[in-house]
Amino acid sequence: FLHFMPNYVKSVFKNSDDQTYPLSLVRDTDMKRFNTGVMLVDFELWKQNGYTQGIENLASKLNNSASTDQILLNLFFQHDMDALDGTWNTNGLGWDCQLKEEYVSAGKVLHFNGGDKPSTGKSCYSQLWKPYDISSACPPISEKMNPETSDSEK
Repeated sequence: FLHFMPNYVKSVFKNSDDQTYPLSLVRDTDMKRFNTGVMLVDFELWKQNGYTQGIENLASKLNNSASTDQILLNLFFQHDMDALDGTWNTNGLGWDCQLKEEYVSAGKVLHFNGGDKPSTGKSCYSQLWKPYDISSACPPISEKMNPETSDSEK
């Protein structure tokens, strides 16, 4: 996203100190870590500084024990990231049915993190996702994967 639209992204997600950061994310409510559900990446800065190798080195030091992407990114970028406004990652919609209406309605990106995804209809907030559900407009993946099936056979 940032790679293709850098000027637009930088104007919308302008940081307060005019410093360049490799990542822009929303901090969790405890302010000690961030959630990687929505993040902007400066790919040029990422490549210039060899962050992939650095993260892979960190993962090998941790012996890949509990080394999820979120843990690794939090450890690696803990002092080198920009915090986005929380409305850019309105999370909890996949597990917390007690969210305040103001919190959810102010969200720019609704993050259905947790086990109750809107596609299953189990999320308390599935109705917010329905207008964007395109699954019925798409053919099943199995049809796409079988090029030998002709239209006349269907």
